[in-house]
Amino acid sequence: MARGATRALAAALVLLPVMRSPAQAGPTQQLLSQYCFDCHSAETREGGLDLRDLLKVRPIVRERDEWRRVAQVIELRSMPPRSSEQPSEQQRMALSDAINGALDRFDYQTVATVGHEPVRRLTHREYNNTLRDLTGVDLRPADRFPRELTGPTGFDNDASTLFLQPALMERYLAAAERVVDAALPAPAEGAPSAEARRLLLHGAGADRLDDDAAAELLRRFMLRAHRRPPSGADLARTTRDYQAARGAGVDPYRALKSVLPAVLISPRFLLRIERAPAGSEPSRVDGFELATRLSYFLWSSTPDDELLRAAQAGELSRASQLREQVNRMISHPNFDEFGSAFGGQWLSTKLIGREIRRDPIDEPWCTDTLMDAMRGETERLIVWLVRQDRPATELLTADYTFINAELARTLYRIKGVEGAEPQKVSLVGSGRRGVLGHAAVLAATSNHNETSPVKRGAYILETILGSPPPPPPPDAGELDDDLADNDSLTFAEKLGRHAADKRCSTCHSRIDPLGYGLERYGAFGRLRRKRPRPPAGDAAVLPDGARVGGAKSLVEYVLDKRRDEFVRNLARRNLEFALGRRLDYRDEQALRDLVARWEADGLTMKKLLLAIADSPTFQMQQAEPVNQN
Repeated sequence: MARGATRALAAALVLLPVMRSPAQAGPTQQLLSQYCFDCHSAETREGGLDLRDLLKVRPIVRERDEWRRVAQVIELRSMPPRSSEQPSEQQRMALSDAINGALDRFDYQTVATVGHEPVRRLTHREYNNTLRDLTGVDLRPADRFPRELTGPTGFDNDASTLFLQPALMERYLAAAERVVDAALPAPAEGAPSAEARRLLLHGAGADRLDDDAAAELLRRFMLRAHRRPPSGADLARTTRDYQAARGAGVDPYRALKSVLPAVLISPRFLLRIERAPAGSEPSRVDGFELATRLSYFLWSSTPDDELLRAAQAGELSRASQLREQVNRMISHPNFDEFGSAFGGQWLSTKLIGREIRRDPIDEPWCTDTLMDAMRGETERLIVWLVRQDRPATELLTADYTFINAELARTLYRIKGVEGAEPQKVSLVGSGRRGVLGHAAVLAATSNHNETSPVKRGAYILETILGSPPPPPPPDAGELDDDLADNDSLTFAEKLGRHAADKRCSTCHSRIDPLGYGLERYGAFGRLRRKRPRPPAGDAAVLPDGARVGGAKSLVEYVLDKRRDEFVRNLARRNLEFALGRRLDYRDEQALRDLVARWEADGLTMKKLLLAIADSPTFQMQQAEPVNQN
């Protein structure tokens, strides 16, 4: 059947309300019933999937991720399993097209919401940074807290995981006392630091602090700690505690020091709290809530005085003033954190030195400072691209990077780089380009001591393009023993022979060629001294005929053939990080609008952050929780 005829058939396959009997089923349901229900119904639920139940959900886009996977495994011939009755090629393609078409043509505006996350705890990163910017001391107490969970976004600021566990309260109290002690040491132990005097004492020393000044310092500290003016009751309670200490004979300095830890264990400090929306319609958050959203998006920290002043004056409601603040915040040193908070988590480079490292005894070249430099390279590139308003495509095409002498010498073999501080270095002639040539990305996409084209190819599909491959079918199998034990072959060559198996070839043909494009780099990102042998047969050829012969052709393929996927995924991941939640079907229209605006503005990195900050999704709230189906 010609492709046009297949599309015509697909157009007729409409997902109808739940099937009551085979005679009432539409064409799509008839095909699903014939080929899928035996394994994917309430009785069997292979892979945890009940297609009968899935068909009951309306609108179907509520389960669009599941339907996309169904369409994908049908198209890739991963399902039905080879032991089951198989649909014809025409039926297979028509069914896949029908599902994808129903999802693509749905009017997402009819289900659009802006969402609302009323309460979330500060992440450990945000808590550390906020204490630093409030008190002027950088003790990072949360580094010793229990490790945080990662939500469905893969970011640590995902609201679905940020609860205030009782077990943390004791740690918060101890941390608050330590930080205040460090910021305001007793006069006999030494004077407060210059930064603490600026932030806490308005430049005053212990000998100049009186009750009137202390009352103003408390009000200002609570404004910054609560991220909005403190309520009359909160301010009165804290002032009363201060006065009680003074009445007991404690001097103004020590009395002030005694009440500050209580502010730092208040729910209004530990939690980001937004007012409940007035009704079911979208409404704007107030100026202080918007300032808080901006500061934790761009800085992973609390609003500074300038941002709070703009919030108090109502300036953030004006687009021109909002842009001015965002540009200021991007230029501020606190924006350096964005490279780690967003980039390190999105690209998985945060794992280097933690979950991914080499044994320092067997491989002493793999030092902590080297791994710090590996992570820092990617983080600095992202921050630089934003600050310089560079095209987003330079994430993949940049012919420069930021490395120090150790990284240049140990892994990159680039001469002329001196010193421990990272510096901008040309990559011309090195064979590397963009983040896919960064050692941290290459190490994060390898097995412990060998490369994996499958792992790297899947990373490109999921992390860079936002199109994760389906899980392998149950009968795909592993490398057989003879192949696994053949020491004359590299792992990539073994994989190429394994992927030639008909059970595996359809999926591997879409994954492996992308990973083979990075095979010139070893498991920890070193350029191999000897160019690896090319994979056998067509293992480096994608289903559309494109051949990925190396890193350069890989990037060219992504930006030539799949640029829209890259652009959409980068916008989606930034928006999820900004909102602190996973996007779902109700956010689809907002994401499309964001991409369209970004395209019109030139697709630079800074313009993306500006577009997010100015978007209704970022500036508004709505009563219905976004993740409620």
